Amino acid sequence: MNNEVKVRITYPKTGYTLLNQNLIEQLNMVVQEFISYQKILAKQNICYTLHIKDEQYSYKDYISYVFYISIDTGGAHPNNIILTINYDRRNNEIITIDSMTKNNDHLLNDLCIESRKQLKSNKNIAQDQTSINMMLEGTKPEKNNFKNFIFGKDGLIVYFQQYQIAPYASGVFQTVIPYTILDDFIK
Repeated sequence: MNNEVKVRITYPKTGYTLLNQNLIEQLNMVVQEFISYQKILAKQNICYTLHIKDEQYSYKDYISYVFYISIDTGGAHPNNIILTINYDRRNNEIITIDSMTKNNDHLLNDLCIESRKQLKSNKNIAQDQTSINMMLEGTKPEKNNFKNFIFGKDGLIVYFQQYQIAPYASGVFQTVIPYTILDDFIK
């Protein structure tokens, strides 16, 4: 098998240098990880694929991107990953869960409470104790559980990775945290 790896990717381009740099850095890390993994397993004579689809959102001075990443390495199903990038035009800065929680100790707790409230009403989660336990673990008020978010029209949209909230077959979950709950954080 030819161990050559060819990757073609289209990067979103904005009018903001810092945002463009961050987009390229984050997506290049995904591509490099995919290439490294593919080279390790290349002897298995399997075709590996990487697909990245993006959506852009904006709210007030915030620009947000969500990337839907699908990596097929020959397993039972592709690995699906969600990556988000947020930019504040007014302050020329990348917004992460770290920056959101820096001076806001109760933000993670608010995200936890509201996410759990919304997810408990989902029939794919409420069906058995295993799924309920997964949801409770995946929504603990910890930064890693809420690191993928974007600024949407109606609120902060929090994305959860597969297996974070429920088994793979249940799909991907997201919650919309209304800005009214986040008034202290979103100006």
